[in-house]
Amino acid sequence: MSSKLLFCTILPNFITWPDSSFSNSDDFFIIAVLGQSRITEYLRPFKQNRAGRQIVIKTFPSIENVSDCHILFLSSETIKKQAYILNRLSPKAIITVSDQKNFVDNGGIIQLVTVRDRLRFMINKARADQLDLKIGSRLLALATDVKVDSHE
Repeated sequence: MSSKLLFCTILPNFITWPDSSFSNSDDFFIIAVLGQSRITEYLRPFKQNRAGRQIVIKTFPSIENVSDCHILFLSSETIKKQAYILNRLSPKAIITVSDQKNFVDNGGIIQLVTVRDRLRFMINKARADQLDLKIGSRLLALATDVKVDSHE
């Protein structure tokens, strides 16, 4: 769990959000968790600055409660509603992260996977591009798979 946490907290250093995601330069950077997950317990201490902004951690019990955030981790309990959740978030510039199977194939942006007991990730760059989220080349180079075409 702690590696998933660390991964979520470093993402702001490798991704550029559209200017419309922040109302001013002092806005907080918001990492949120949808559903119940132990990751929230681990995220609370990580409130230091990332990409020049103070991090705020939020938890939302359901998709209907999700307000502004920049990274949204979908807990395993949300798997049955994955399509509905991703569709509901569709127009918003939010990096969605989960360890759910087929997450990037279903429209999620970053899927965490374990390969030989190590945390790795896949990126749906096509979806990120649609939302005007710019994923840095260093992060793309570290991914085990990068989906660049929305029809892959």
